[in-house]
Amino acid sequence: MKVIDKTVQSDVNDDTHVSSRTTRTDYKDRYGSTISSEYNTTTTSHRQRNSRIYGELMIETPDGEEQSFKAPQSLLGSADVGDWILLGSSKVVGQGTNEGYDEFYYNINKNETINPETATQWIRSSTKSKMIIFMLLILACACSAYFDVVMNAISSVVPITVVYPLFRLTDMLHIPINYSPLVLLACVFVLLIIIKSTFIRSNKKRRILALGSLYDTLRQCQNTREPFLKL
Repeated sequence: MKVIDKTVQSDVNDDTHVSSRTTRTDYKDRYGSTISSEYNTTTTSHRQRNSRIYGELMIETPDGEEQSFKAPQSLLGSADVGDWILLGSSKVVGQGTNEGYDEFYYNINKNETINPETATQWIRSSTKSKMIIFMLLILACACSAYFDVVMNAISSVVPITVVYPLFRLTDMLHIPINYSPLVLLACVFVLLIIIKSTFIRSNKKRRILALGSLYDTLRQCQNTREPFLKL
């Protein structure tokens, strides 16, 4: 797409924070009575200036269609009228998920690439999973609070040899035996974290492979940008 017009506005915040500190010095005679006092006031100031630009670009697509584009601050600050911009975008679509990402903006004329975000960083967060973990935590706390009652209830169903490794681990950690359910929950958490980390790395590799053709187009444009400079 080609930038044919540019509208930019800016917001500037200029704040000054002033603080003062007063020190009192007392002069006493040999009897310990205060004969005079001296006050010294020190004032310091700290200035903080923040600026933000916003606006939109009027662009012309390769098909000759003109349309407005709400560009991010990074692109507004670097793009000028007449520049050719290559936009690479992606989308993550799934059950309850439909999120778009602007992978890169490549200013062909200036040979500058801006990478604001990427789909490879997407992580699924399930409310159902959080609720299950929360319920397991409540269950573990309840089992710890009523440990003797729970053990008497399950002793006829679960052999002692099954829970003995858990009791042994709790003892090795110098934790009271009635906290064994919480120790078991902590072990489950560690196992889930390991599984989730493995799953995230695997998914990230698949997304990187899926975006390969998009970044191949970027590299091809970077290597053959001269024709655009003549337009």
